[in-house]
Amino acid sequence: DHVYSRSVILADIIEQDIAQEGMRVIFNIPNQKMNILEVELSPTSAAVGKTLAEYKFPGKTRVVLIIHNNGSTEVPRGSSIMLEGDQLLLVTTSDDYDEIFNKLVKN
Repeated sequence: DHVYSRSVILADIIEQDIAQEGMRVIFNIPNQKMNILEVELSPTSAAVGKTLAEYKFPGKTRVVLIIHNNGSTEVPRGSSIMLEGDQLLLVTTSDDYDEIFNKLVKN
């Protein structure tokens, strides 16, 4: 038997639907506090022009895929360079959403 809480289900639905311009949750990892988040790097993002090794992502955030603005994809390495308009797929927690948005998307 499973017990479902309406408030927990509603919170999960809302979290999945969080989408700000340039950022959205694309997958909630079951039974974890981690999610996969898609962000698009703004022209003024603090990460533009830096390698993954150079840039300090918030918390335990990890980049799992880079979709470059020219359409090519890259499995990230420390030497991968982030460019304006690139989309990053991140594994992160909701605790880090604001910092991710402010530093990568909004900046």
